[in-house]
Amino acid sequence: MSRRREEIGSARWVLFGGKQRDAGATGKALAKAGALGLVGVGIAGMSPSARQFAQQEVAGAVDAVLEMDAIDILAAAWWKHRQIADARRRTQSSGGRELIELAEHQVTSVQTVHIDVVVDHVPRQRIDLSLTFGAHLVALGATISAGEIVELRGGDTTVTAKLMVAGIPVLDGKRKVTAAVLLTDRASAT
Repeated sequence: MSRRREEIGSARWVLFGGKQRDAGATGKALAKAGALGLVGVGIAGMSPSARQFAQQEVAGAVDAVLEMDAIDILAAAWWKHRQIADARRRTQSSGGRELIELAEHQVTSVQTVHIDVVVDHVPRQRIDLSLTFGAHLVALGATISAGEIVELRGGDTTVTAKLMVAGIPVLDGKRKVTAAVLLTDRASAT
């Protein structure tokens, strides 16, 4: 596992506190929030075992969404910051390196996913998921080289994630990261 994954990692890490993947944890959270009951609307005429199977499949699809990499999504959102965007343009044309220091910065990114429930090739229902990532960055430095963010260094970072299913809040979490996160670990992780 790369250092980057250990430090920030996936939405699962933010929402469940870095625990190893528990196949039933997502389904339990969905059931507790009442979100799995929504699946029954589109498959009301089916047998109880077919409805249960559909709910398990939806929980599995939501579980896969929780593997989204928070740092990739937040870095993409952060690139829109004016100082970062300007440094990216300058270093892309010059091939040089720049260090950008930000005293404090807030980044938010919303990912929307649709799960289609299809039974015997017939669409029954669409379930909308919304996964919101946020990061509050304090005393952070970014190294830009050849138009890319190659390193993030610095102080305290609070990463947040919130999962909503069909407008119903299901999970939210917050994790603090104080160590530097190296985006260059991406190459060694693959």
